[in-house]
Order: sequence, then C-alpha cells, then structure tokens
Amino acid sequence: MKRLYPKLPPGADVVFRRLFDGENGCRLLISLLNAILRFPPGQRILKLVLLPTHLTGPRAKDKEVVLDVRAEAEDRRQFHIEVQISLKPAYAERVLIYWAGMYRGQFKSGAGYTDLNPVISLHFLFFNLLDKKKYPMFHHVFRARADGDDAVLSPHFEIHTVEMRKFPDLAEGDLEEKWLYFLKHGHEMTAEQAARLGVPEIEEAERKLVMISQSRKLQVAYERRVMAQHDAVALMKDPLTIARREALQEGQEKGERLGQEKGERLGREESLRLWIADMCELLGVDLTADRRAQIEQMDLDKLRELRAALKSARAWPGPVPRSRKQKGSSS
Repeated sequence: MKRLYPKLPPGADVVFRRLFDGENGCRLLISLLNAILRFPPGQRILKLVLLPTHLTGPRAKDKEVVLDVRAEAEDRRQFHIEVQISLKPAYAERVLIYWAGMYRGQFKSGAGYTDLNPVISLHFLFFNLLDKKKYPMFHHVFRARADGDDAVLSPHFEIHTVEMRKFPDLAEGDLEEKWLYFLKHGHEMTAEQAARLGVPEIEEAERKLVMISQSRKLQVAYERRVMAQHDAVALMKDPLTIARREALQEGQEKGERLGQEKGERLGREESLRLWIADMCELLGVDLTADRRAQIEQMDLDKLRELRAALKSARAWPGPVPRSRKQKGSSS
C-alpha cells in the first residue's frame, strides 16, 4: 500500500480510539491493559467487549460524559481508558466523574448493590498531573484505602494515571514499558523498530497505525483537534497567532471548492460546529443538550459570533446568539 500521509501519533485521542476499535482492536487492548494493570495470574483479561462511550446521568438534563474507550471483560469487570494531550481545568475531579459515571451506570432498575462490578479507570496523560519533584513515578494507582492501616473500603474503586512526560522512554524493558514506548513514539518508529520490541500485539498495532493513518477523515480530525488544543493554550496570550491561523484556514476552505456554494457553506458550518465542541471541551465549558441544540440551529454568521465570544470570554456567552433560522418572520 502506497503511503500518502505520515503516521499519526497513537497517543492522540482520536487516533487511539481508532487503533483500539473493532475485533482486532480488542486483541490489542487486552495486551495493553494486561501490561499496564499488571494483573496477577488468574486475574488477567482473556476477552473484552467494547461498550458505548457515552455516559448520561439519571436525569435527562444531567451533563453527558463521552469517554475515549470503554470495555467489559468476561468476568464483568469494566474498564475505562482515557488519553489526554493537554491539561484540562480540574482534571483530577474529571477523573472521579468519569469513574463514578461508569460505576453508577451499572445500577439499572431492579438491580441490587451486589450486582455492581469493579470499574478500573486508566488515564494516559501527556502532561504532569502531579508535581514531578514530589511524585517522580510515572504510574500511580489510586484505591479507596484507610489512613493508618491501609484497609480497603471496596476493591471496586481503582484508578491508574500514567504520566507520559515522566516515562523514561525505555524501549527495552517489561511489557508495560514497551507499550508505553509505542504509545509515545509509534508514529516515529519503523516496522523493524516495532518488531524489535518483541511483542506481536505491538507489531500488529504498528501495521494498523500505518493503515488508519491513510484515512483523510482521520487526518482532518487529528489536525482539527491539534488546532483546537493550540488555540486553547494560546488564548489570551497571542490572539494575533490565532487570527492568522483562522485567516489561513478560511483561505484554504475557499481554495478547496469541490461543490456548489451552498454545499461549501454547509461544510464550513459543520467545521465550525466541531471546532466549537472541541474548544468547549478544552476550556471546561459545559456543553449541555440545550446548547448543542442551539449550535445545530445556528447559521454560519452566528457560529462565527459564538466562536468569537468563546475566545473572548473563555466561557459560554450569555445571552446566546440566535440564528436567523430561529427568528420568526416580521411583517
């Protein structure tokens, strides 16, 4: 297969989801989880089923949480895997919300507390969540333990954080270190280098990474994600850089005329909607169902107004700009 595009970083969330999706993705995910979580014999994962990644609360207006990867093992243990490139506001609290959403989500009508199963949450973080000098370890495991005698309240609570900046980049080591090396450097590795790690699942992951990187749709999704992350960091620091990038993007959009004017306008509207959703997530803005519905009703001009308001206020503006589609006709 002739490669048109370079390999994408496996540690990017949009790429990570594709890499571990599908039946072959489950095989790779089993190897990754067994390596990172270091289960003893008899507790290792043998089979996984991928679960929906959308979590909602018990009430219709509760905030929706979208996870990166969610799976269930044959013994009913549930796993949540999240990848984060940049630090979000109150990320430690987000970790708790993600875990609690999955644990609460098991409690269906007619079920009892004894029907609940362990939820293990794993976070690959490409930033330092904990102070590096005080907590130099790259892999931390958090459980509900008592002060003094370390009594465990419940084995159902288990959260892992892997801070990739603290990882010493060991290509030669145990299975965990080899997987982490691939997640951090897979886009820079050759097939021969991946093979030298001596892990068949990593070799398969390298081949799949090459294949999915040739998807133009995934390339665009990755580029959009990177741009939104850069904009979130640059806000209030260098607005001129953002303005120049937007001007370049709009120029490219105008230069890539593939259809009629109406179709192009709809394409720009959808691109802006995706940008706004990414920016809200990165800024910690609660994108409720009502707000999503408002965004869907906005035309291109109102979407641009909302984008400008988000950049200026770093929060959801009020009152929300109304679309011409929502206004009644006057006579």
